[in-house]
Amino acid sequence: MSGAAVGIVLSILSFVVSALTFWLNWGRRGRLAMTRPNVIFFGVHMQPFPRAKVFLRMLLYSTAAQGQVVEAMYVNLRHARGLQRTFSVWGYDEGSKLVPGSGLYPSRTGVAANDHFVQSTDDLPFIFDEGVFDLEIVARVVGRRKPLKLSTVRVDPSAANAHALSKRDGELFELSPEDGEYRGHVNSDRPLPMPKSLQLALLQSVAGRLGEVPRNGRSQGR
Repeated sequence: MSGAAVGIVLSILSFVVSALTFWLNWGRRGRLAMTRPNVIFFGVHMQPFPRAKVFLRMLLYSTAAQGQVVEAMYVNLRHARGLQRTFSVWGYDEGSKLVPGSGLYPSRTGVAANDHFVQSTDDLPFIFDEGVFDLEIVARVVGRRKPLKLSTVRVDPSAANAHALSKRDGELFELSPEDGEYRGHVNSDRPLPMPKSLQLALLQSVAGRLGEVPRNGRSQGR
């Protein structure tokens, strides 16, 4: 093979490698993903109404160079006895202020946050019980027509801890690095007050059922 032919082949190979690299980094959309939560908390938010709450600590990230815009997130909670509830009021914080969840932009490097999921007032009040719970974490991502299931994790409150939960104490589950199982223990501290922005979201849910319009966090009668 002549030198000119070798040069042409090398140029073509170089172009193919460059095009493939560009596509892998910028042309491929990738998907939204999450790490396994290292902390899970079951508890109750007392304001504006007593509602069950699930807290997760995790990292959201994109599998490609392009980030993902998260419109909403929620948790489907399933009990071994067949009971299911959706925790649809989402808020998050990065160690400081808790804000309503919307417009989060995880990049390839990811966003580590404390995610709070509260049961909607449209649902019947939920009380945590003993037995296995499966938590399905779901996100709505801009540009995708269907919700994206990110992960499913399993925890198992003991009978003693479930009794404490029924008294509106909390149970904290920590991920064991040795066996990858969650270990639960009761947290007797009462839940912190919910930020006004999330209180308003719950009030709006109630107002929608009653035909009222909440203003400044207060429900106005007709």
